[in-house]
Order: sequence, then structure tokens, then C-alpha cells
Amino acid sequence: ESLRGGDLPLWNPYASLGRPFLADTEAAVLYPPNLLYLALDPSSALLLLTLAHFVLGLVGMLALGRALGMERWAAWLTGACFLWSGPLVARLSAGQVPYAHATCYVPLLFLLALRLQDTFSLARLAALASALALQLLCGHPQIAWVTWLGLGAFLLGRALPPTGQPLRAAATGIGGLGLGLLVAFAVAGPMLLPFLELASQGNRSAPSVIFSSGGTQEWWQWTSLVLPDGGRRVFHWEVNLYAGLLPVVAGVAGLLRLRDPNVRGLLLAGVAGALVAAGTRTPAFALLYHTVPGLSSFHIHSRAAMLVVFALILGAGMFLSARDTLPTGARVLGQGRRPQAGALGVGVAVALAGPLVFRLAAPAPGAAQEPFPLTRLALAAAVAVLAAATLLLRPGRARLGARVALAAVVLAELGLATGVARRTWHFPVSTARERPLFEALLGAGLYDATGVPPRTALPPWIVRQNAGLLYKWADVAGYNALTLNRVWVYLHETLGLTAPLDENTYPSRHIYDHGPFPYDSMNLVAGWRTEPRPSRPAAEVVGWQPPPGQPVLRRSSDPRAYLAGSVRRVPHWRAAVAAMAEGHDFHRVPLVETDTGLASSDEATPEDTGRVEITSFDPERVVLETQSTTPALLVLAEAWYPGWTASVDGAPAPCVPANAWMRAVEVPAGAHRVELRFHSRWLGPGALLALLTAGVLTLLVRRERGASAEPA
Repeated sequence: ESLRGGDLPLWNPYASLGRPFLADTEAAVLYPPNLLYLALDPSSALLLLTLAHFVLGLVGMLALGRALGMERWAAWLTGACFLWSGPLVARLSAGQVPYAHATCYVPLLFLLALRLQDTFSLARLAALASALALQLLCGHPQIAWVTWLGLGAFLLGRALPPTGQPLRAAATGIGGLGLGLLVAFAVAGPMLLPFLELASQGNRSAPSVIFSSGGTQEWWQWTSLVLPDGGRRVFHWEVNLYAGLLPVVAGVAGLLRLRDPNVRGLLLAGVAGALVAAGTRTPAFALLYHTVPGLSSFHIHSRAAMLVVFALILGAGMFLSARDTLPTGARVLGQGRRPQAGALGVGVAVALAGPLVFRLAAPAPGAAQEPFPLTRLALAAAVAVLAAATLLLRPGRARLGARVALAAVVLAELGLATGVARRTWHFPVSTARERPLFEALLGAGLYDATGVPPRTALPPWIVRQNAGLLYKWADVAGYNALTLNRVWVYLHETLGLTAPLDENTYPSRHIYDHGPFPYDSMNLVAGWRTEPRPSRPAAEVVGWQPPPGQPVLRRSSDPRAYLAGSVRRVPHWRAAVAAMAEGHDFHRVPLVETDTGLASSDEATPEDTGRVEITSFDPERVVLETQSTTPALLVLAEAWYPGWTASVDGAPAPCVPANAWMRAVEVPAGAHRVELRFHSRWLGPGALLALLTAGVLTLLVRRERGASAEPA
């Protein structure tokens, strides 16, 4: 709506007491393909964008496969395995759209990095940087970081001995990747710079091992590489790595061909992803946490295991093409008939070890008691035999038949398994309560001409936490990768709760145990009254069950905006949170962190300070009118953030934080018009940086091409 109206959606007042919108990478406002949402309805645009990204992933896999020496049929087969793999399908089915779209860039990025390492040129650097920037703008910085990790390991592995001139190859590859990332960061500046500011103000700004390793891959969950979910929700969509048996049986065999520099690169990339995904279960994570840039800033966990699946899929394609891509008479590990058979045997053993480990270690109810699946043994054997036949048979009908049979078995089994996983992890969204709640708020007169959104405290099992964007109500919570830290700490600690460290995308559900209106600081008019839960036998209770209850509305509440004639100075916003938790009357004596011209006292001024009225409320602009007998501090119960500015009767005035998270403006005595506006402090510099970088790089590439076109 903002873009159609000619405005940039800079601020979101409808979730988490207010937060930046465009600066949040997950909004992906500046990702060029997302402009399709302006032309089509959201469902159609999402379908077309997803198909386009899957085509990108397939084309990238085909081109990368050919660059790695695969035969065309093997490249097509590995492309299908990649697109149908758990890291893509299960996550897309669970709603991780930016993750899936960003993952589709991975094959293309590996191809461009490989070409740049082989022959450095400015044109190839520009291509790599452009793709890196697009993936970053796509809306999921975590998968972008995982890709950078995989690319670095891949390029380093390709340079390891016995590669000729390993130092030069490593310097070209890693140096080229570093330059590409720097250019990509500059090109993505309009998104990246505001995002970095948001990250510095967010609830993930303090790195911790607990946060970075939260949700890592447990040992038994690695068996999802060889076992499909089967519709039982045994493997959560975050840990579902299934891509069929071919990547394990033939992929393990392919990654044993260590004489191939590409194999060494893929193997190192897979190992790097596995170590990050395993988290603190291995001693390597502590070293990685302190040495790998960015790891301490992200909630990466099991998503890094995508690199393991990616490496295995490519290893399988390279193994199936081994007879035509290796020197005649080669007899090293994984090459030649006997070593090839031995390598396939290792792959089969790994595939069969998975069900055994799962049966012994999986804690899922009933799942660990299932008998050893003989069908997995037969399927693994069939894949191994057909893979061997594609290598050992001479060119002709028999070899073609083996290829067709292998592809049919692999795709049929993977399609069935993926279909089940897609249905299993498709989350139906219940919106039945949202429209009636909106109509109740409307009928109670809680929407008015000023546009002030009524504030609610509704649990996520009742309405979607970001539903306020549609219905124009403002909820205390939100489903956000980054909530402002001032708000996050206040929401928990004023209720005596500990702010979660590992799971901090949405607030603790225990907030709603404190009554329908747990806060007296934000003009709450709608809440949820919890009712006693009917007693049930413990055996019938599986997992957490949402408590029953009903919505509650009220018209009178604490004010959204008020005036105070005196303030109390605190050294830090956390001290303000502590004082509010102890019962300080912040409505009469606001808590401020900066010096003001008002009296500093723990007691309110005795006289009536005055009145304030919100006359206009838009996401990036709020207008208020004040009338006071003395100088006062105007406090607005909306989240403060750098970039909010104020003016009093048109004259600039400081907009400062008050009561830990609110906005405040000092106003003189009398009648005044106060206007608050939000602008992104880093959007303009980011756009200028992107234009300059793109312009300079374009000139350099043209000069390079012009020089190469001149006759010697």
C-alpha cells in the first residue's frame, strides 16, 4: 500500500510497539523481483516468484554440474534432487519463503565463484558481486551467511595440494570472494546499512553462544539424510535434510574422489556446514564462534546443514559421470572399477546405518520402536546397482536403460517422500478470529478519524502476531527476527519474566498469564482472558496446549500520550525498566536518560500539567496538539528509535527516549502543535554508496572489455 501510494514503508507501528519496516531484511522491500507484488495479488505473485527462483536454482545446478565435469543427464538428475530436497521443500512448506528463494541462488554463486577463481576478471567479479547482492536483498541474511561460509570453504578446498600453485589459487579464490562481498555489501547498501542500525538496536545485539548455537542439529537428526519424515513430524522442517538415497549412496562415493580439486572443495564446504549445524556438540564450534566473522551475530543452527546436502548432491552427479571425466587408467581412491565399487559400498553402508542409529537414538514417541525398514535396504541396493551400471556398461541401450531406471527410481522415491513432507509441514493459518475481533474493535468505537491504531495484547494462538498490518491494530508482540531491545526487555522484565536468549523471534507466551491487560503503559484496549483449563489425564496431553479463553475489550485505559511537569533522570534505559517494574509512577514522573530543562524530581508537580491530543497518526508521521500551563515533557507510548525527529510549531526539537522505550518531546507552556516524523538515517547514504559502486564497477568492466577487444 505504501509503495502504491508513492511512499517508502519505513516504519511499522502495528507490531512490537513499533519498529522499522524497510530496514528489516525479511520485508525484502528493495529486492527487485518483489515488485511483482505491486502488479498481482499476493498469492499469484508468490507462486510466480517461487517458480522463477526454482528455475534459477535448476539452471544454476545444470551450469554448475557441467562446470564440475558432469554429464548432462547427471546434472539434470542432481538439479531435481536439489529442488526436491528437504532444505528447500520442507522450509518452503513451513512458510520460509525468503529462505527458499535465497537458497536457489546457491548453485549460481558456486558457479560464479569457481569461474572467478579459475580466471580472475572484473566482469566475473561484477557477476559474482551482483548475485551476492541479490541473494542478500532476497530477505534472509542467514542463508546468505551460510552461502559465504560454503563458498570460502569450497574455494579453499579447490586450492589445496596437489593443486598446482596452491597459494596463488587460494589467494585468487578467497581474495576474489572477499572483493565480491565488499562490492555486494555496497550495492545492497540501501538495505544493509539501515539493517545494521536495526541490528544494533535489536534484541540480538549482544552475541552469546547460547543464541548462536540454539536449535542445532542433534546427532539422531542427521539420519534425516537417509530417512524421509513419513508424515509423522519426526524430523522438524528445520532439520529435514532428506534429498533421496542417491546423494548418500553415490554422493559419499563421489566425495571420496579426493584427487579432484572440486571434490576437495565440496567436501570442505560440507564439513564446514556440518560443524556449524552441530553447534556445541563438537569442540570446533567454540573455535568457529570466535574466529569466523558473523557466526556470533546469527541464529544459524541447523540451517547450515544445507551445505552438507548440497555437497552430497553434487558429489553424486560427479560420481555418476566419473568414467568420462577421469584420466584413463586412474587407480586412486574412488577411481577405477574396484575403487568405485568400494566407494559405492561405503555409501550404501552410510545409508543403512541411518535407520539403525534412528532406531537406537530417536526420542520421538513410537518412532524408535519401528522395525528396521527392509525397504530402505532394497532401495539403497537398487540405487547402488543402477549407479554402478551407469559407469560400467558400455555406451548403448543397456547403459541408457540403466540411466533411465536410476532416474526413475530416484525421482519417484524422492517425489513421494517430498510430497509427504510438504503435506506434513504445511501449516494451515487460522484467521477465523481476526475479522470478528476487528469488527468488535470497530463497533466499540476504538478506531477513529485520527488513525491511532488500537493497541492489543492478543496471544499468537488466537491471531497472527503481525495481523495488525492488515487490520490496523497495534499489538504488543510481533513475529520478528529483530525486536527492539528496549521493548523486548521491557515486555519481559516488568512482569518478572526472563527475556529468552535462544528463542527470541516472539515474546514469551507467559506474558499472557498476567491477565488480559498485563501492562499499564501502552493504552491497551483489547486483551485475552484466560479461562481455567479442563482437567485431562496426563496421558492425553501431548505437548503444549493453548489455554482456553476469550477476548476482552475496554474503552478506558492509560493514555497513549500525556504531559508531565517533572522528570526523573536515570543513567541507562535498563534502570528505567527496573524502576517501572518496581512500580514507579512514570505517568506523573517520566524516566529520562538525557538532561532536560524540566525539574528533576521523584515527585510530580502539584499543578495540573495540561492536556494532549493526537490529531493525526500515520506510520511515519504523528501530529499532536498540547496545552499546558508550564513547560512539560510530552510522552508518546510508541517505540523510540534513532531517526525519529520532532518539531514544535515548526521549529526543530529533540525527540528523546523516555520510560525506556517511549518517545518524548519537551514543549513550552501554552498551546503548541507537535509533529513527529521518522526518516531512515542510513537509507540515503546506502543508496548513494550503491549508485557510486555500481557506476564505478560498470566503467571498469567496460574498460576491461574494451582493452581485451583491441588487437594485439
